[in-house]
Amino acid sequence: MNKRFYSFLFAVIGLMFSASAFAQDELIWDYTETAPSANPDNGLTYASKVNDATGTKNGLKGIKMNSSGYCYFTKNAVEGTLKLTFGPRDGSKESALDVFTYAETPGAETLVATTPLVTECQTVSIELTAEQNNIYIQRNTANEQVLCKIQFSPKVARTFKDFEINLVNLSAPFDTTTLPEGVVMEGSNRGDSHGYDNFKLTIPVDGPVKFTIGGCQYSKTQGTFVNSKGETIGSVDVTSGCYHNGAIVEYVYTGGKDVLTYNGAEYSPYFKAEAVEITPCVVTFKDQNGNVIGKVDANEGDALGEIPYSEKDLTYSKSEVFRGWVYASGVKAKATDLLTGNTTISALVTPFEYVTVGSVQNYKLTSNIFYPEDHETINIEGGYYHESQHGWAIANDGKVSVQVAGNAQVVLGLCVYSKNAPITCTDAAGNVVKTIESGYVETDGTTAVVNYEGEATTLTFTFAQGESYLHSVVVYNVKDFVKKDESTGYYIIPKGDGAALLLALNSANSEEGAKLFLQDGVYDLGETVGTAVSGKNLSIIGQSSKAIIKNAPSVKVEGLGSADLLYNTAEGLYMQNLTLQNALDYYAAGSAGRACAFHDKGNMTACYDVVLDSYQDTYYSHRDGAYFYWEKGAIMGTVDYMCGGGNVYYNGITIKNRSREASGSKGDCTINAPYTAAADKGYVYESCVIETESQTFNLGRSWADAKCAYLNTTIKSGKLADSRWTLKGMNSSAVSFKEYKTKDETGNTTCPSTYVATFTHSKGDLTYETILSDEEAKAYSYESFFADSNWDPKSLTAQVEAKVASASATQLTMAEEGTYLVECGSEYVALFVGTTFSNEFDAAKTYTVRKANARGGFGEPTAIDFTSTGIKSVDNADAPATVYDLNGRKLSTAKKGVNIVGGKKVYNK
Repeated sequence: MNKRFYSFLFAVIGLMFSASAFAQDELIWDYTETAPSANPDNGLTYASKVNDATGTKNGLKGIKMNSSGYCYFTKNAVEGTLKLTFGPRDGSKESALDVFTYAETPGAETLVATTPLVTECQTVSIELTAEQNNIYIQRNTANEQVLCKIQFSPKVARTFKDFEINLVNLSAPFDTTTLPEGVVMEGSNRGDSHGYDNFKLTIPVDGPVKFTIGGCQYSKTQGTFVNSKGETIGSVDVTSGCYHNGAIVEYVYTGGKDVLTYNGAEYSPYFKAEAVEITPCVVTFKDQNGNVIGKVDANEGDALGEIPYSEKDLTYSKSEVFRGWVYASGVKAKATDLLTGNTTISALVTPFEYVTVGSVQNYKLTSNIFYPEDHETINIEGGYYHESQHGWAIANDGKVSVQVAGNAQVVLGLCVYSKNAPITCTDAAGNVVKTIESGYVETDGTTAVVNYEGEATTLTFTFAQGESYLHSVVVYNVKDFVKKDESTGYYIIPKGDGAALLLALNSANSEEGAKLFLQDGVYDLGETVGTAVSGKNLSIIGQSSKAIIKNAPSVKVEGLGSADLLYNTAEGLYMQNLTLQNALDYYAAGSAGRACAFHDKGNMTACYDVVLDSYQDTYYSHRDGAYFYWEKGAIMGTVDYMCGGGNVYYNGITIKNRSREASGSKGDCTINAPYTAAADKGYVYESCVIETESQTFNLGRSWADAKCAYLNTTIKSGKLADSRWTLKGMNSSAVSFKEYKTKDETGNTTCPSTYVATFTHSKGDLTYETILSDEEAKAYSYESFFADSNWDPKSLTAQVEAKVASASATQLTMAEEGTYLVECGSEYVALFVGTTFSNEFDAAKTYTVRKANARGGFGEPTAIDFTSTGIKSVDNADAPATVYDLNGRKLSTAKKGVNIVGGKKVYNK
C-alpha cells in the first residue's frame, strides 16, 4: 500500500466510526505486500529496505533492521497506540525492536519501550503520550529483522470498562457489585473447579470487545453470544478442555454500540471482557508460484478460519505433491490462527521424495517448520514437535522410521533431557541393526551413529521407557563407506557420491593433515547448507575443475551464514582443482539471492585452480587479521560476490560477471564489497582477467572501511562503469580503492593517468587519487603483501612435474619417488605412492600421469609413452666410476632401476 493516510476511516463490521476528529493524527505505512519505493516515504525516513519474494527467507517486505538499520517519523501531539508489525528475516530467530523518542536530531535518545520477543512476523502495540512525537526505531536483538508495518492510532474515548470473573472454587457466590454498571450476571455457584451452573451475562458494549472464556470438558453445550435483536452472532466451543488446565477460547465482537448476552455452557469457570481496537486487514492466498488466487477481507484479531481454496485450485506436475498452506515463514496455517494484520498464505508444493545413492536427507527436528507428513522418506509415530531447543518429543515406544537406498549412515542428534533408555534400530524385516545404549547424553546435541550395510530398506528407531527428545536425523546414502587409503593417505571418494564426501569430511575434520581426493563428477549435496570444514591443514583435491561440489538450497534460506555451501573454520586449508557451486535459484529469489559457495572463517587458506560458482556473495572472507590466497581458477557472480574482511590476494584468477537477469546480458554487476579492519590490507588482485555477461560492471563498493587494489588487470569483455567503482558506501566510505595499469585484451592501457574520486557515506566522504604510480604499486606486490604474515602460499601451490622413467604394457616406472595420479583420457585410473605402478595398460588408449605437490594437489599431466621412455635401457650394465643414483650419490656398481650414467638416465634391468 505504501501510503500515509491523513484522512482515515476506522472500519468495523456492523458499524463505521467517524474519524474526522483525528484525521490529521492517524498515520500508517504498510509494506506487508509491497516494499517501499521512495525514501523518505511520506514522512517516514529509513536506512534500507527488504523486498523478499514469497519463499525467500520469511518472504517479508519492508524496512531492514540490521546493525545499521533504522527508521524515524514525527506524529502530532496526541496520545495513542503505535502498532509495529515485524519479524525475523531468517528462520524463527528471536526478534525485538527498540522505540525511542528524540528532541531535534533523529537518533536513539530516550528509550520509550522495547517490544516483546517474536519468532515470526507479529504485531506489537506500544502506548505513546502526546509529548512523544519524534519516534526513532531500531533493532534490539542481533539478527536481521524486517519492519513491515507502522501504524499510529490516536486514543479514542471508550466508555466500556474491562472486567474479569473467576468462578473457580468459590466458597460463596461471586460479588456482582464489582462488575461495571449495566453488567448483569446470572447462575448458581457450584463451589468447585467447574465454576457456575447455567452461567449468563448481559453486557452493554460501545464497540469492539474481546471475550476470553474458560472451558470445561464436562460441559455439553456451546457458549453463545446474542445481540439485542435476539440474533446469535457468535459461538465458542468450551467443551474441549478445562480452564484450570489452561483451556481457554476467545471471541472478538467487532460491531458497535449494543447490549450483548452471553449464554454459558453447562459449567463456566472463567470470563473476561476487554475493549479492543479493530483494524481491517486482507488475507491474500497465492499458489506455489506466487500467483494470487484470491483475497479475503478480515479484521486483525479474527481467527483465520477454514481456507477457502484447495489443491483443486492449483496446477502442478505429477512428480509433485501438495503439502498444505503456509505463511511466508513456512509455518502451516491453521483455522484457529489469529490475524495480526495483512497476511499472505501460499500453497506448498514440493517434489515427491526418493532416496538415492549419494543423497543426504537432513531432517532438522528443532525447526518449527519440519512436518513429517511433508516427506515420503521419514515417519514419526508417537511423537510431537516440542520446541526449538528439544526438537521432537518421542513417547514411550515411539518410532522414527527412515528410508535408506542401501548402505547408509544414520546420525541421530540426541538430547540431555531424554530418558536414560535404549534406542533400537531394526530393518524392514525386523532384524536388529544396532542398539544405542541410551537416548540420554551429557552434552546436548551429542550424536549417535548407526552404520547399515545392505539393500534398500526402512530403518526404524524405537525409543523405550519414557519420553525422549530428538534434535535431528541425518541419513547419508553411500555407495561404499569410505576409509582412508593407508597406502596413499587420501580419502578417495567414489565418483559423484555426495553422501560419502560428507562422511569422509566428517572424519577428516578430526585429523591433522588429512587429504580428500574427488574424481571428476558432481557431488550433489541437495539442500544441505553450511557443510563444516574444520580439520587443521586439511587438503581437498579434485581431479580437475570438473570435480564439482554442489548444493541447491531453497530460496527461503538465502543469506550469508544461511545458504552457504562450505563453511570453513580450518587453519591451513588447501584446495585444488575443484568447483564449488551454490545453485540456489538466484533469479527466483527476489531482491536478494545471497548464496555463498565458500564462507571462509579460517586462516591461511590457499586455493589453486578452484572455481567458485554462484551469484551474490559467492566468496565470503570472514575473519579479521587472517590471510587467504587464490591462484588461477575463477570466481563468478553478480553482486558483492567477493566480500568480507581479512587479507586476500587474488593471483591470476578469472573474474566472471554474470547477467543480473535470467535472460540476456542485463544489469550492472558489483565485483566486490570489502569490509576491512584497520590493521588489514583488504583485497589485492594481481594480473587477473575480467569477463562479463552483464551490461556493465564496477570494480567494487565499500561494505565498511574498504581497501581494494587492482594491478595489471585485463578486461577481456564487458563495459566498466564510468565511475569505475560504486562511489556510495554501504556502512562507510571506501578507505582505499586503487587501480594500476588496467588494460584490454589486446594489451592497450584503459586505465586513466589520474582519477580522483569522492567516495560517499553519511558518516563522512573521502576524496583521493585512485590511480597508483609505479612506485606506489610496489606496496601491493606479493612479497609486500605477505611480508608480515610468516606465510608463503606460493610454496604450497607450486606444481610438480611428473617424470616418467619407463613404461610397459604392465608397469609404469617414475624417475622420482612421489604420490601420483594415473588417468586414461579424463577418467581416473588410480593413485599410487613410490616409483612403480603395475597395471594392465591398453595400448590403444592414451594415459597420463600427474605428481602431487606438498599439499597433495596434482600438477600438469605427463603423457605415458609405451614405445619410448626417453631413458636408455641396458641389461645388467657394469657401472663405471661415473654412476650415480637419483639422489646424486656415487655408486661403484649400477643398481637395478634408474641410474645416472655419464650424465644420462639409464634403466638397469
